Amino acid sequence: MTIARSMYALRRGCNRRRELAGINPAVLRQQMGHTSAALTALYTGEIPLEHVQAEFSSKIGNQIVVLEITENEKVA
Repeated sequence: MTIARSMYALRRGCNRRRELAGINPAVLRQQMGHTSAALTALYTGEIPLEHVQAEFSSKIGNQIVVLEITENEKVA
């Protein structure tokens, strides 16, 4: 992962936590230094499962799929 992508991921993760904590969107936007809600929306919101799986798979191979299947079987 490049430094730019790492910073984007860090920023998005921090802002997702703030969003989940119930921080007012206007306050969040101000903290981020954004002038529009559309720009802030790029750094908040749910991260698609496919992106999470792809990132883990690129680091540890298909082990994440095996762990996920095992976990799902335990729940079912």
